[in-house]
Amino acid sequence: LKLRVEGDFVKATGTTLGADNGIAVAYALSILDSDDISHPPLEVLITTDEESGMTGAVGLNPKDISGRILLNMDSGEEGTLLTSCAGGMRSLIKIPIKKESLDSEFIGYNIKVRGLKGGHSGDDINKERGNSNKVMGRILNEVSSHIDIKLVSISGGAKANAIPRESDSIVLINQNDIGKLEECINDLQKKIKNELKSSDSDIMIQLEKTDTNYNECYSSETTQKVIEILVLLPNGVQTMSSDIK
Repeated sequence: LKLRVEGDFVKATGTTLGADNGIAVAYALSILDSDDISHPPLEVLITTDEESGMTGAVGLNPKDISGRILLNMDSGEEGTLLTSCAGGMRSLIKIPIKKESLDSEFIGYNIKVRGLKGGHSGDDINKERGNSNKVMGRILNEVSSHIDIKLVSISGGAKANAIPRESDSIVLINQNDIGKLEECINDLQKKIKNELKSSDSDIMIQLEKTDTNYNECYSSETTQKVIEILVLLPNGVQTMSSDIK
């Protein structure tokens, strides 16, 4: 955040400051500042870095708090109160990368997934929006079932708590397989665009030829592991209450 001070206010340049819980903070400060709102003894606790790992809460010393009842306010919409409980878990999965040298010439292509809306991993997860990493896994799985590909690199997503919007992978193929690759990408573009027509109608699968000469790539074993984990990882709402909206 690029902070700036304007009079009595601290603001963030290009974004809002404390937007996730800004209303909750405003409620608390308003009650503290008021002389006519009745309430029991009140402690207001405001912590930092919720989105990046709850480091503010982790660093809190419970001895500094005397209250026995905690009202946790985590909301972003005025006039709406949600009674709920949420938990989060981050998993770091490591796949040892084994590489192999290339002994012949291959054509390099950058496969790009673009145009997805993304969104908050909690707030927007029930909207069934596309996940670019899952889409990329599906693309690589489909393409590799038709032609031999050499995976050079793959990346996607930007935040641990956001639905990934973009993904990229660079693959190498034989000269004779260019037509098959283009045909496969075009077919997938139509299928996935139709599947996501309600949630992500602007999705694009782009295929761009690269001019870089690569002398190594992921091994076949590593490539297969990468593709399989992207295909098999769960995504989206797994179960939902039939009684509560």
